[in-house]
Amino acid sequence: MFIQKVFENIEKIVNTDPSRPAIFQDDDTFSYLDFKNKISQIKSQLDKKNIADQAKVGLFANTSFVGYAAIYALAARNLTYVPLSINEAELRLQKIIEVAEIRYIICDRFYFDILQKLAGKYLRENAIEILLVEDGRSDSVDSSILSLKTDFANPMYLLFTSGSTGSPKGAYIDAQGVSNFLNWCEDYFKSDKTDIFLAHSRLTFDLSVFNLFLPFKTGSAVRIVKSMADQMYPGELLKNNITILLTVPRVTGLMLEAEQLGVEAYPKLKHVIFCGEKLYAAQVHAWGKTHKNLKVHNIYGPTETTVTCTVYNIENPANCSDPIAIGTVIPHMQINFLDVNQELVAGEFEGEGIISGVGVSKQDYCGFESGKFFDHPQLGRSFRTGDLLYRDKQGCFYWKARLDYQIKIRGFRVELLEIEAVLSEHPMVADAACVFNEKTQQIYAVLTLKLDIELNTIMKQFKELVETKLPSQMRPEKYIQFKTLPRNKNGKIDREQIKQTVFV
Repeated sequence: MFIQKVFENIEKIVNTDPSRPAIFQDDDTFSYLDFKNKISQIKSQLDKKNIADQAKVGLFANTSFVGYAAIYALAARNLTYVPLSINEAELRLQKIIEVAEIRYIICDRFYFDILQKLAGKYLRENAIEILLVEDGRSDSVDSSILSLKTDFANPMYLLFTSGSTGSPKGAYIDAQGVSNFLNWCEDYFKSDKTDIFLAHSRLTFDLSVFNLFLPFKTGSAVRIVKSMADQMYPGELLKNNITILLTVPRVTGLMLEAEQLGVEAYPKLKHVIFCGEKLYAAQVHAWGKTHKNLKVHNIYGPTETTVTCTVYNIENPANCSDPIAIGTVIPHMQINFLDVNQELVAGEFEGEGIISGVGVSKQDYCGFESGKFFDHPQLGRSFRTGDLLYRDKQGCFYWKARLDYQIKIRGFRVELLEIEAVLSEHPMVADAACVFNEKTQQIYAVLTLKLDIELNTIMKQFKELVETKLPSQMRPEKYIQFKTLPRNKNGKIDREQIKQTVFV
């Protein structure tokens, strides 16, 4: 199992080169020995608690030294980690804790006041225990503590995304799927101890798994991105000899605006990997012009199938053209198309992508039955993606569109129906629809009201409602009032007509 090998490698480095840098955070450098000691300290805290073997433990921490160590400590105890966003809306955070049946939360002491503000009363009423940890070095501990045998019988993590039912939905991912993904990464990127990864993704985003485990298997180091400003404009951090960057395409436009993509800007950078959104040739060109030896990759995969299941190496980043492929499948994963009789469709085809293989979640979503997971007689465990994909004659895949109302914004999956469900809770709302402007990356809320009043007179109430129930990436940036919402011949809201009206 890949994760066990990571533990063994940390132990080996501590015994041979304990001062080797493992994590760079702000102006501080934490060695492999520091990292091991912190893992051991948090694991010791967990050992003192009577935590059930099948338990899920919340993690209320930013992407940080302590956040990384806490995840390793939970893995060492074979417990499932559930990352909880420090930017989460109050009621949504409480819903996640309730649905996941979380009884313990590891909390970075720095964020304790935020946790108390968001859910203090709720946590006390439900007897949920908080384990506070300091974000800093720990005293030395038993050197054998990482050598335990870990079988990872439980899901490794439970990650919550937006849900069409009006509530967040959690995807369980097993260590077997994580190991398959990371084994492929190690072989594909050929990382070694000279590499420095930029940990650009939040712990609540599945791309974080890449930077959480791969560097410490290869003896590399990670530079942590903590601030929102550095997430949006990572140019200054990339100058710190970063060699591998995994990010979302939208960051490219922001870096261009900030003039952070000049020629020879980052000569040490070897790989830029894009995921989470549709990638365009203009974005690739911007990176291709930085230096000729840079390798640019596009990967694709829903959270439910363990980070990614395809990869495409863009051979000429400075002069490629649209559309950019999502590529071919990684080992032990498959993408297929099924006809109405659930038979496999061969050759060139366009339709809903069905993903199968070791990375597919072994359970349905935490909290409800979706019908998206199923066992196919030929493919085995499979997942209906809701993505319209195209497979060309050579077997290369392209992402075309969503088949539902899910969008990607700043890399986050957002169900517009969840936003509509929250807005409809307001007693004055007669009808609600949300549409997404791809060009401006803005969510529009279009509302009809029950009484003959102007929307702007109660706008404050809507903003307070969404701030309480929705995270920042799901809050509409524009509110528009209609007398009635347009509908198609089937009586459903005609969102395309709404887009033509409001996107001017």
